[in-house]
Amino acid sequence: LELNIVAYNKAIHASVRGRRLEVALGLFGEVFCRRLEPTLVTYNTTITACEKSGNAELALRLLRELQTRQLKPDIISYNSVASACEKALRPDDAIRLLREARSQGLTPD
Repeated sequence: LELNIVAYNKAIHASVRGRRLEVALGLFGEVFCRRLEPTLVTYNTTITACEKSGNAELALRLLRELQTRQLKPDIISYNSVASACEKALRPDDAIRLLREARSQGLTPD
């Protein structure tokens, strides 16, 4: 069975919904091991895993990484990373991200 990026996205999403956050992060790593090209959905779903676990540092890193891959963050990206920062008691980072989202023409929730 050949797993493509859509299958990985679904598996990561299911892991996040099931609160199996370490599994989600492991699947994200497998995407690169299998030389698949991650999509914005791949990143956003993995960032959501970071948000749910309060891992602001990884969420911030993933946001910057997706930008270096020429993917454009959407409001889900920014809201999830800002929420991770909020949970990690990093309000300055959360505010900076919401301003960045606005500068991109996005309206944060």
